[in-house]
Amino acid sequence: MATVDRMIWPENPPTPPTAIMAIYGSSRVRWFYWEPALNMMKPAIPPADAEWMEESLKEKIRSEGIDLETLDGKPFTSAVAKVSVIPKPDSDWFKADAILVGKTKPKVVWLGREVHQK
Repeated sequence: MATVDRMIWPENPPTPPTAIMAIYGSSRVRWFYWEPALNMMKPAIPPADAEWMEESLKEKIRSEGIDLETLDGKPFTSAVAKVSVIPKPDSDWFKADAILVGKTKPKVVWLGREVHQK
């Protein structure tokens, strides 16, 4: 039975749903609920304390000299650890690849309250 279990079940659990913060060329910020196992996203209601996280990511973008205008209309994204967001009611699911492509995939900042909150 253990042999069959090892063949069927993954070695690691799937990545849980994750909050994604997206900053567009206009410095507009949007939040998304990302379901990595399905590669799907939905617009989300920002968390109550979103402002400091948004400013922290904007500062990171400024300090690294990232030009948001060069992303071909795609947002610069960051996965936000230890933060829960609620998908917006009546919003549609869409493929995560519509936003999380190439150099815009969440890879730069994983924000965590215990590290970055002022």
